Amino acid sequence: MALTPRPPSAEQARDWGLIAGVVDDEAAVPQARAIAEQLAVGPTTGLRRGQPADAYRLGRVV
Repeated sequence: MALTPRPPSAEQARDWGLIAGVVDDEAAVPQARAIAEQLAVGPTTGLRRGQPADAYRLGRVV
């Protein structure tokens, strides 16, 4: 991907495991809101604890 000038199609990105799914344009905003609502009621402590590990993996100091 990094060596070609064209990005993959949405379907290719899904097939390659780069994205979780593909939705139609009309469904994009409702789907994004549904995911945001799921994240908003999720376990924020677990997400917060994962940040240092993510930062370490990315070479950043927390």
